[in-house]
Amino acid sequence: MVLVTFILLAPLAGFIILAGLYLAPNGLGDHISTILTNVLYTFFLSVTLVTTIFHILRGRNTTTILPSIGSMWYKIYTLFLVLFILVYLVISSLETRRTFCGQYTIFPTKLELDRPIPYSPCIKCKPKP
Repeated sequence: MVLVTFILLAPLAGFIILAGLYLAPNGLGDHISTILTNVLYTFFLSVTLVTTIFHILRGRNTTTILPSIGSMWYKIYTLFLVLFILVYLVISSLETRRTFCGQYTIFPTKLELDRPIPYSPCIKCKPKP
């Protein structure tokens, strides 16, 4: 049982660390949708890890159904996640733009310069070697 618990929790903790590392600024101009993605994954995975550890320590991990699914805090948490994802969808839609070659991206306009560049998000826009 301890091995199964470790196999479940180790990747989950690794994903939390990975999502947390992506919250650091990268220098290319962070977009709100990128930050919201990282916040969403960090929050969701952290609550999942804490909830899973809580249920393992209390010995309530004998079923595939989450024991706290009927509690009020879990319903509020789920509602918060749904609302957060809806806000994220709207903000991502507003941030998306069309590049000069017809691709859609949230890549910064200031880096595009209306010509193909090596770090362009467009496959069509990349210069041939």
